[in-house]
Amino acid sequence: MANDNSSLVRGLTASDTTLLVIGTVIGTGVFLKSAVMAQEVGSPGLVLAAWVAAGFLSLAGALSYAELGALLPQAGGEYVYLRQAYGDAPAFLYGWTRFSVASTGAIAVLGVGFATFLSAVAPLTTVWLQHNYTLLGQEIHWQFGTKQILAVGAILFFSAINCIGIVFGGRVQSVLTLLKVLGIAVIVIGVFSLSGTATWANLRSSTGGAKVAGVSAFGAAMVAALWAYDGWNAMPMVGGGGSQPGPQYPPGFDWRHARGDGDLLSGESRLLLCAPVCASRHIQFNRSSPCFAGSN
Repeated sequence: MANDNSSLVRGLTASDTTLLVIGTVIGTGVFLKSAVMAQEVGSPGLVLAAWVAAGFLSLAGALSYAELGALLPQAGGEYVYLRQAYGDAPAFLYGWTRFSVASTGAIAVLGVGFATFLSAVAPLTTVWLQHNYTLLGQEIHWQFGTKQILAVGAILFFSAINCIGIVFGGRVQSVLTLLKVLGIAVIVIGVFSLSGTATWANLRSSTGGAKVAGVSAFGAAMVAALWAYDGWNAMPMVGGGGSQPGPQYPPGFDWRHARGDGDLLSGESRLLLCAPVCASRHIQFNRSSPCFAGSN
């Protein structure tokens, strides 16, 4: 009987999938969204409350997916679950929506975030083409220059890494995740040892305006935090590449996402310690920009 070579290579270990979830959760969102959330709710206490509430909500989703991933250890994540529950048609439509809009949009935002942060330390000011237009009532400022080339190049670079193979891609993801965690640790330690503005009084400060955060404002802050937490559903996406499919952890306990939640909340707390929330009033955002729309 001929060997079946059509199945996926199960080259991801438990450590790889753990670091995949943590690395996907820890992204640019904690840095891009902090000021937006502070502008919405107006106080550091409510900002942290929004992070905690969104973290528990995301953790509930991660726990649900942990059970589904153990029952259906196949590549595809939501596609597999929808196909099992509702049939081929809804799963097919979801798959194409994910491919053409959701995942591509998220990847584009991450590329923009990478170029945006790098432009703070490297000169990326050259613009070759630019145009202003209005779409759905929003004014869009489109431009093409070195920053956009860098964003596209980053996407192509990591796409090529993943095309080499699942084992190599998993190892690169693990290394980058460890660097992210190390970076957050450096920020946390630096706040207490190097920052001259860090004070516990910043956690009691407010924007100083007359705006009082209501349910809608808190909900908007939670939406921003939920985007930053996005990634809790990453592991089932590569269920077909896990070397040990099925339950590997204590039932009902997904500590991988909990670790990502803790890292984000720790980093956010230290950012609030360094600068009062009222500083967020001086940060301007282009609401039509992908960076305002979200990045995890």
